[in-house]
Amino acid sequence: MQQYIIIYKKGVNSMKKLLVITILLLMFSLGFSQDTLNEGTDSQAVGLSTPEDSSMLASVPVWEDLTIKAFVNKDSLPENDTLLLTVQVELIGNPDIYEFSEVEPPEVSHLDLISSASRNRSEVKNGKTLMYKEYLFYYNPISMGMAYINPVNLKYKHIPLDKTRTLQTSRIGIKVTEPLIPNDKSILPLIMLIVVAFTAGAAILIWVYFRNKKRKSIEVEESKPMEEELLTELKGTKKLLEAGDISDYFGSISQITRRYLREALGIEAMGIPTKELIGKLEELNVDDKLLDRTQRVLTVCDMVRFARHEATQLEKDDVYMNLEMVLTESLMNKSDENRKNET
Repeated sequence: MQQYIIIYKKGVNSMKKLLVITILLLMFSLGFSQDTLNEGTDSQAVGLSTPEDSSMLASVPVWEDLTIKAFVNKDSLPENDTLLLTVQVELIGNPDIYEFSEVEPPEVSHLDLISSASRNRSEVKNGKTLMYKEYLFYYNPISMGMAYINPVNLKYKHIPLDKTRTLQTSRIGIKVTEPLIPNDKSILPLIMLIVVAFTAGAAILIWVYFRNKKRKSIEVEESKPMEEELLTELKGTKKLLEAGDISDYFGSISQITRRYLREALGIEAMGIPTKELIGKLEELNVDDKLLDRTQRVLTVCDMVRFARHEATQLEKDDVYMNLEMVLTESLMNKSDENRKNET
C-alpha cells in the first residue's frame, strides 16, 4: 500500500512539472505572438500610408513622436469666400533627430491659391515639449460644386536610424455653394459713402444744368435780333402820341429809323441830313421799297420837327406803318436765312 502511495506521489509530481512546463510554453507562445503583432503595427505606422478619409482632418502618426495633420477652416463655403488650409507638423521631444523638407502646396481642383504663409510655435504638455510647424494656404473657389485638396506629402529622415520615409495626409473635399451678398454692418459706411457721393453728384449735375440753361437764356437774350428791339421801341412811341408829344413822337420815329440803317447797312446814319443819308442809300443800291419807305418816314419827321409842320393823323399813321413794315420784313428775311443755314 505504501508502495502505491509513493508511486502516486511521483505521478502527481510529474504531472505538476508537466503542467508548469505547459504553462511556460503557453506564456512563451503568447509573448512571441504579441511581439510579432507589435512589430507588424510599427511597420504599418512608419511606412508610406494614408489614413481614413476625412473632409476636415487628416493625421498620420509615425514613430509615436512625429505627426502631420491637414485641415480646412470649413467644409462648405460660398463661391465668394476664402478657404484656409492648415498643414500642421507636430513633433514631441528632440527635434534634432529629424530632418524634413518644407511642405509644398498640394495639388487642388476648382480652387485658386492666392497666398501662403508659415509659422512656428511650441508648448509643454504632460511634461513633454511639443513643437509645431504650421503651413497656411489660402484659396478662392473657382466655381460651384465640389473642390478637392489632394494629400499633402512630407518627406523626413530619422537620423539615429538613418531611414527616410514620407508622411501623407488624406484627400479633403469641400462643397462650394452659391455666392452670398454681404449683410454685415461693416459695409454700412461704404453704402453711406456711396449714397452721399451719389447725392452730391446729382446736386452738381442739377446745378450745372440750370447754370447752362440760364446762360443759354442770357445768350438768347443777348443775341435777340436788332429788329425785335427796335419794334419794341416803336410800339412805345404810341404813348407819346397818346400824350400829345407830337414832336417827340416823330423824333423817336426818326431815331429808330436811323439806328436801323446804321446796324443793318453799316453806314453812318445818325446826325446827318436826311438828303445826305438818302444819297448813301442810293449809292448802296438798296431795295427800292426800303429806299422809298425810308425817305417818306424821314421827310415827314423832318417837316414836323424843323418846319413846324402840323402832321395829320394820316401822316402820323403812315410813318409808323412804313417803319414797322421795314423792320418786320428785315426780321422775316433774317429768319428765312437762318432756316436755310440750319438745313
